[in-house]
Amino acid sequence: MSSATIPTFLPFRGEDFAPSFDVSHPQDLLRYFSDLERLFDHFHINRDHDKKRLATFYVDYSISETWEALPSFFNVDATYVELQEELFDYYPEADKFR
Repeated sequence: MSSATIPTFLPFRGEDFAPSFDVSHPQDLLRYFSDLERLFDHFHINRDHDKKRLATFYVDYSISETWEALPSFFNVDATYVELQEELFDYYPEADKFR
């Protein structure tokens, strides 16, 4: 996706430009995080809290419930990178595609 196609506002979940992750395809977790990073860069989202919140915003409800229960999500001192690492541990099938 070129920078010309990135929307002016953060997309809502399910929209064309919204990042998505399907738990039945855990190998796509790295791509999901790459898509999020593009949005973070474009919209100057730098705080770990905001990144973690948006990471769970774009996935479906059951996935967000699982992710938000992880220590790296609800611990305010944990970074976004720590959440990513914990999620790659949670989905070992995704790790081999990193």
